[in-house]
Amino acid sequence: MAISSVAVLEGPPPTHEEFMAAMRERLPLVPRYRQKVRQVPFDLGRPVWVDDPHFDLTHHVRRTALPAPGDDAALSRLMARVMSQRLDRDHPAAAGAAAASAGRA
Repeated sequence: MAISSVAVLEGPPPTHEEFMAAMRERLPLVPRYRQKVRQVPFDLGRPVWVDDPHFDLTHHVRRTALPAPGDDAALSRLMARVMSQRLDRDHPAAAGAAAASAGRA
């Protein structure tokens, strides 16, 4: 199962550094985003969430450009591509993409 959301914001997009700083600041509010699923040895129980000691936010947040013409159809195609990618189970199951569009009205 995957859950996604889209937020369309007005004005100039934040720089990648500003976006990452905002994510780092809020990350402690949701510990699950820094955890990964691990099997219990010998399958003696349900999988458990464990903290990822090597968590790297840059592995989970990507910056991309919304393809021209930057309209709702282009955003829909981008989201379909992003959401069709399987998450790596060796890392926490959270990913994000920040897309900027110069052509969006």
